[in-house]
Amino acid sequence: MDMKMKKEDAGSEAKKKDGATKKVSQKIDMKMDMKMKKEDAGPGVKKEGAESKKGAMLNPEMSKEQKKLMTEVVDDYTDIHSALVEESPVAVAEGARSLSVTVSKIKALDPEGNLEKITRPIEDSIDGLLSGDIVKERDSFAALSMVMASYVRGAGRTSALTAGIKLYFCPMKKEFWLQKAADVQNPYLGKDMLVCGNEEKY
Repeated sequence: MDMKMKKEDAGSEAKKKDGATKKVSQKIDMKMDMKMKKEDAGPGVKKEGAESKKGAMLNPEMSKEQKKLMTEVVDDYTDIHSALVEESPVAVAEGARSLSVTVSKIKALDPEGNLEKITRPIEDSIDGLLSGDIVKERDSFAALSMVMASYVRGAGRTSALTAGIKLYFCPMKKEFWLQKAADVQNPYLGKDMLVCGNEEKY
């Protein structure tokens, strides 16, 4: 009887150990699966903040005249930025009309379309900037700011730095903008949130 009871006790202990081993093994398998899924995600995993929004630097070959006109584009852009800070749709539209004329001049000097990655996004933003609706204007300005940020990080870097152009990122809107003003002037969130923004080196 004692021998039988000992065998039964040994059997139950073995089962417990097997069960515990299986649980540990299952936990390890789950952790491995999660790790593999993260690794599979690779570069597709979304990064938070400014880094995730940065596009490729735009660095096309440009003539002296094209570079001069792009300086005017930057000036038109900063005028639009100031108008949005002041929440003046009329002034935004005025800046957008000037920007449209300047871009047309650049396109006339670019028959082969080498600067299309710059000129097309700018043109696409014009209608929204002319809308007279501050919300639409801000959305269009965000799209415009993406291409302008890529430009000053590339071909326009030297001239932008010389002109005192600064690059900022809004962590709430998750959008870039350029400005000349020394103090932070966020164009996206209204006058109550003007100082929301982080300067980005370029």
